[in-house]
Amino acid sequence: MVSVTVWNEHIHEREDDAVAEVYPDGIHATIAEALCERGHDTRTATLADPDHGLTEAVLNGTDVLVWWGHAAHDAVEDRIVDRVVDRVHDGMGLLVLHSGHASKPFTRLLGTPCDLTYREGGERERLWVTDPGHPITDGLDEAIVIDETETYGEPFGVPDPDRLVFTSWFEGGEVFRSGCCYRRGQPATPVAVAPSMSNRSRPRAEYSRTRRSTPHRQRSRRTHPIRSLSWNSLTAADCSVA
Repeated sequence: MVSVTVWNEHIHEREDDAVAEVYPDGIHATIAEALCERGHDTRTATLADPDHGLTEAVLNGTDVLVWWGHAAHDAVEDRIVDRVVDRVHDGMGLLVLHSGHASKPFTRLLGTPCDLTYREGGERERLWVTDPGHPITDGLDEAIVIDETETYGEPFGVPDPDRLVFTSWFEGGEVFRSGCCYRRGQPATPVAVAPSMSNRSRPRAEYSRTRRSTPHRQRSRRTHPIRSLSWNSLTAADCSVA
């Protein structure tokens, strides 16, 4: 069993009625429920919790930390970031979703701005499995189609990934490295970013644990608002690419 902590800043669900309608208990609860149904030990944490819910005790008991952020990256206290980064170096897996590419833990671990391009066009995305031999892709078809989503694009300001598991193609012609895997710390711990994924997570959580111990483009570190699109087509458990 993998012990997973799902962290969410929990801003949009409290401030946007449309988002609250999709995730009445917060997106963190949706992810945690999907993981729990697949037999994982899950807990949730949010920005408003004491220590952002990431106490030393919580992190020490976490095999994989799933991170969802978008609107409040700067509100995360540096001392908590230090704590998360130290745990990754000690062996905790980290899976970064959606606009978490600009989160403090991820940019700290990768050492680059991690910015990207995006536009809001509501177009189709085809998420290609580009490393079918990787454990994360277990049970997946050659591609996943999301009918309507925001568009991500290159350049994506991250180091070359140790393994690139997913590559996205968008209807407007953009391509994007959407499933990047890295290793950090001693022993080398899996760290991953999957900004355009959401609902396919079990192999990723298990992989993290086993390795453990128009529309014009805009460049931005803090991308677009939350969408509901892929949580029905992909599952929280299969997205734990950490």
